Amino acid sequence: MIYIQLFLSFLQVGALSFGGGYAAMPLIQEQVVNLHSWLSMSELTNLITIAEMTQGPIAVNYAT
Repeated sequence: MIYIQLFLSFLQVGALSFGGGYAAMPLIQEQVVNLHSWLSMSELTNLITIAEMTQGPIAVNYAT
């Protein structure tokens, strides 16, 4: 069941975010933190920080 929720949530993020990884961040925050409570805000902030420190496109780093 969690896989279907993950798929549908990130399908919605991918369909509604135009402009790259930075445009997707608020949508991911809404889905992951506010709507489903999969992560806390501090955990999401830590993941964003690590994604910003690594090389490559932010959307790819943010997804992994």
